[in-house]
Amino acid sequence: MNLPDSIMIKKQNDPIKAELKEFIGDKFLELPSASLESFLQYYRRVRKTDIIYLFWFFNFHYAYVGRWWLFLLFFFTIGGFGIWWLIDLFRLNTILRKYNTKKAEEFLNNLDNK
Repeated sequence: MNLPDSIMIKKQNDPIKAELKEFIGDKFLELPSASLESFLQYYRRVRKTDIIYLFWFFNFHYAYVGRWWLFLLFFFTIGGFGIWWLIDLFRLNTILRKYNTKKAEEFLNNLDNK
């Protein structure tokens, strides 16, 4: 049984689809199949949680999400004398989620503008 491309993509990526629904809502499901596939390829490259903890340990987590001014401030204050560094341990998921959401929205807006 041959299904249209968009349905095949949606069925093949059910775990990704569920995660994306939480991540940015249903907007990605309205995309044509070629755009949906390109968005899924983009999504596979988003920043990952396990990597940010490694960068956090070495004080480079703000650089990992492209917040260079915060990185420099963090670096030169030695992580807020350790206090900021410790607080960021509990904020890493939020920092990463904001970054990934921003990038996904930019990607979807670029698809809409084409």
